[in-house]
Amino acid sequence: MKIILLKGNEATGGTSLGAASTVSNARLVKFYHTAAAVVTIVDSANAAIGNTSVEAGTHYFAKDPSDKIFVSAGLVTPVGFGD
Repeated sequence: MKIILLKGNEATGGTSLGAASTVSNARLVKFYHTAAAVVTIVDSANAAIGNTSVEAGTHYFAKDPSDKIFVSAGLVTPVGFGD
């Protein structure tokens, strides 16, 4: 079984490119929302890496520490996986 390692506090995700965050320079980000949402990841120069629509619930996104994430709505948490 994988264990979720908390690397920081849960926070409301930024909802625009200007509010995008590295989420504490996390390599893995837990995203949670009670409704469908769009998650976007950009690099440190704000160039789009990609975006995706997700269903309500919990989802995990891997990224480079300097990459930033913003969401249409929801909560983000820096995490890791352990054994």
